[in-house]
Amino acid sequence: MREKIEISGENLRNFQSNIYKEYLLTNGMGSFSSGNPNGNYSRQYHGLFVRSYNSPINRYMALYKLEETFRGRNLGVYKKIEGGKEILKRGDNYLYRFTQAPFPKFEYNIENIALEKEIIMGNMRDAVGVKYYVDSIEEIVVDLFMNFRDSHNLNEELVLDYEIESEDGIYSISLNGEKMYLYTDGNIELVKSEEETENFFGEKENEVTRKGIVYDLAIEDRGEKSLDSCKRVFKIKFKGKNEYNFIASYEKLNSYRDLDLIRYNEIKRLEELLDKENSNVFYNNLRVSADKFITLKKMNEGRTIVAGYPWFNDWGRDTMIAFTGLVLCTERYDEAKLILKTFKEYCDKGMLPNNFPDSEDATPAYNTIDGTLWYFYGVHKYLEYTKDYKFVQEELFETLEDILEWHIKGTRYNIQVDKKDGLLSGGDEKTQLTWMDVKYKGYAVTPRWGKAVEINALWYNALKIFQDICIKFRKEFKYTEYLELFEKNFEKTFLNEEGYLNDYVTPNDINKQIRPNQIFAVSLPYRILSKTTEKKVVDIVKEKLLTPYGLKSLENEDKDFIGEYRGNLYKRDIAYHQGTVWSWLIGHFIDAYTNVYGEINIDKYLKYLKDHYYLDAGLGSISEIFDGEEPYRGKGCYAQAWSIGEVLRVYKEKNIKNK
Repeated sequence: MREKIEISGENLRNFQSNIYKEYLLTNGMGSFSSGNPNGNYSRQYHGLFVRSYNSPINRYMALYKLEETFRGRNLGVYKKIEGGKEILKRGDNYLYRFTQAPFPKFEYNIENIALEKEIIMGNMRDAVGVKYYVDSIEEIVVDLFMNFRDSHNLNEELVLDYEIESEDGIYSISLNGEKMYLYTDGNIELVKSEEETENFFGEKENEVTRKGIVYDLAIEDRGEKSLDSCKRVFKIKFKGKNEYNFIASYEKLNSYRDLDLIRYNEIKRLEELLDKENSNVFYNNLRVSADKFITLKKMNEGRTIVAGYPWFNDWGRDTMIAFTGLVLCTERYDEAKLILKTFKEYCDKGMLPNNFPDSEDATPAYNTIDGTLWYFYGVHKYLEYTKDYKFVQEELFETLEDILEWHIKGTRYNIQVDKKDGLLSGGDEKTQLTWMDVKYKGYAVTPRWGKAVEINALWYNALKIFQDICIKFRKEFKYTEYLELFEKNFEKTFLNEEGYLNDYVTPNDINKQIRPNQIFAVSLPYRILSKTTEKKVVDIVKEKLLTPYGLKSLENEDKDFIGEYRGNLYKRDIAYHQGTVWSWLIGHFIDAYTNVYGEINIDKYLKYLKDHYYLDAGLGSISEIFDGEEPYRGKGCYAQAWSIGEVLRVYKEKNIKNK
């Protein structure tokens, strides 16, 4: 009931197209392994073991890569600058197939001898493994490269700070004060710094230190030629068998054979994630993909959701939006409780954190007006799926009430209910508190301050959800006057003469830009608009913003529209919410459309995202964003939690059972 991802033949040997395709393995602890299906690394976040030192934050490149030489052919793929010239190594010329089912596997053919390389990670195992299969007992030489660095940075000058020890034939590398143990059934030895290698053509190469490594995605998308370096630290020689193991682990293991058990257990665990009663293959693939984002929160031994790979940590807003699809739709109710409790613990002045900085000593950031309101939506969905009112009453009720109290009396960033109309307001022209949250050097690109349309749709839902909970628990609901005031003023404030909703309203301005934010007034559980207005909202969003990959963040005709997300940081930041397509919005568009028009053909709206899932960008995932103009190339994080979560949610909630 799972469809494997496969690339072969000329498609695999097209170097340029494969820099945009990326595989991903995660371990449920914030660590991951990632690269291109042709064996290349096209971005600085690619590596064999990108390890989180404080799950899910503080990621470092613990182990850069393993590079094989077989029958004199080096199978490495990389691009570097040497002597001012660009050199491209194409070991992928021997690669004839890449598959991911569930582990990335590279299949080579060297003079009709098959060699396979499989990368393995296990859930809650602080390790990465590589398994080799070969149709020969000839020697395989494997070089282990390191460039230990923060995953967000480069190591051009190759500054490495590590210590190597050997005990009972097991090498260990001390990094960041922790030991990574190396287990293998091959002959492993340290590489001398002056050692040279001889390639198939008899040419001498000093490949101990490899400098000037080029990452093509930085050039293609950002116009930046950032250079990296790595060092060959170990050489491993395999000979005399048809199958070999290598493991790099921060846990002490029994031996290299533990990799077989890790592999077996992980395959079994992933099979158990499938919905055996649902024959829809894409839906079941999405259930497995959801697992990549659900992660240990080391600070409180709870659970959280990584917003996106390869660079995001856990964000409050992203977690609550992705929560229903990733956790509830996959029946992971115990983890759902842990996630809700995790964010409850960090609730301060009625606000959930926007994000947790990439440092265990840093204070969480609270610059969000909607992340906390999405928490109410998550609680509502939790009750809808589980009927577990006992948990909500005992663990969450007081926090929910405290949130409402703070929002009414006022909290950070001028977030407060306007006592005149019952609407929620917040921020100023210098803040970025909604999901359109880019700020570049102090400049808020889309400030959306004052009374934003989706913020008030969420605020109304928070009040209604808490009212329902109070009725269930036979407790007094103290906010009826605010609810009634809101209901009198929402449509009056936001509905404009053209028939759609204003994006936001400030004391001095009414912003009428056509953005997708108005769709939430029709998609959320509690709706307040007239049927006529709901239809107009859905129609204009469909006409002006709908694409095959989600909703545009701004209509094409707007003077601020930018159709391509590309260039330096400034260019990318100003394009982020000014026309760029966001795939997560497709879920709420489908909800709104069905609320107005009834049943729809889900596959019609998800066909291109399904193709993207199998063929482009993050293989087996969905990109964070897409260009706002054709061909709508996937950009941003290649694996985004809320993108997977929302597509999975609408599949589940619309009860898709066909193949």
